[in-house]
Amino acid sequence: MPMLNRSAIILIPKQPYADWANSLDDDGPRFAISDAHDELTIFLGPDFDTVEQIDAFVTKHFDFFFEHWLAGWSTDPAQWPQRRNRRRFREWFDVRIHTMVEDVVDAPYEID
Repeated sequence: MPMLNRSAIILIPKQPYADWANSLDDDGPRFAISDAHDELTIFLGPDFDTVEQIDAFVTKHFDFFFEHWLAGWSTDPAQWPQRRNRRRFREWFDVRIHTMVEDVVDAPYEID
């Protein structure tokens, strides 16, 4: 199996994210932490040697990851929390990192 020269980064929302999402619309859909595990985005990150290096990359680019999840629930930035910093990011999301990504499909991948 070919190894991709990427790492895998997965963000798992915690209760503060759910609380924010569910505060936006009383009549709208509800966000449940238990449901989040079914549709997690896997981000392909740089091919670093250690989990610590990848974690540092996530920390440096926390705003990209934070805004991805915020936009997934509300596309109106006015509804996003005004204070978005590294500490809040870590309070709202668990970060899972995998240093090896293997391609199990015998076909070229396409970029959309």
